[in-house]
Amino acid sequence: MQVLFKRARYPEQLYRTCDGLFKLKRDFPVEEFDKACKYVLKNKLYTYYFFKNVLENGIANSEEEPLVKDALPEHANIRGRAYYASSQPTHFDQPKDGLGAQ
Repeated sequence: MQVLFKRARYPEQLYRTCDGLFKLKRDFPVEEFDKACKYVLKNKLYTYYFFKNVLENGIANSEEEPLVKDALPEHANIRGRAYYASSQPTHFDQPKDGLGAQ
């Protein structure tokens, strides 16, 4: 619950999500619910529907890889913010006249 409230812009929107999570906790065994919590936190997908799907389909019990991979390693072939900031202007950057010609 703390993760949800730290991420959200409007805590009021989370009250229904929290109510739904409490209902899921009542409907599923404690062990399954705990595994689902760990799975959701590991994958960083904090929605009620994802959480419910994990519980209903037993996804947390399987030995699958996380859906969200770790950050890419740093190396010379990966272009970053600086590359795109210094690149040439596109045709979208050029002004158009009233007829749409450039």
